[in-house]
Amino acid sequence: MVEHKCSYCGCMIEKSSKVCPYCEADVKNSKYEKSELSKQEKTKTYEKKAGIKKSYRKEITVTIILAITVLAIAFVLMPNAEKYYNEGVTLYNQKRYDEAIAKFDKALEIDPNYEKAKKLLCHSWCGKGDNLSEKGEYSEAITCYDKAIGIDPNDARA
Repeated sequence: MVEHKCSYCGCMIEKSSKVCPYCEADVKNSKYEKSELSKQEKTKTYEKKAGIKKSYRKEITVTIILAITVLAIAFVLMPNAEKYYNEGVTLYNQKRYDEAIAKFDKALEIDPNYEKAKKLLCHSWCGKGDNLSEKGEYSEAITCYDKAIGIDPNDARA
């Protein structure tokens, strides 16, 4: 058996071969010339060389798409200070101060330097204090005002 090296892929093949069994290059006049392979044939050749089974190609593609989707969803669902601030503003405007305070606290956990959230958190404590004061619960109201002053001692309302 006489062998020659395929000029396209470099594999040893029989001289009598008309097509390289590894890269499917045509043999013409004792020369090995690269045939015009279709995209499908090139993929098949690559898969042979790389050892990728045809059935895995779809699984790999699906896995990559799934990973990208999971990352995108995680990014969208990731907590952000602006989201909590906006929810807090809505609750503050509805005079639902306890819930607003919780939202502003979450915003400040994410971004401790978020000044707008600090300001409305201070005002929420004042609003809660005002509500308690109207109900005659003065000691609880004073506690709320103290918390407001603790957040921003220079706030006129506090």
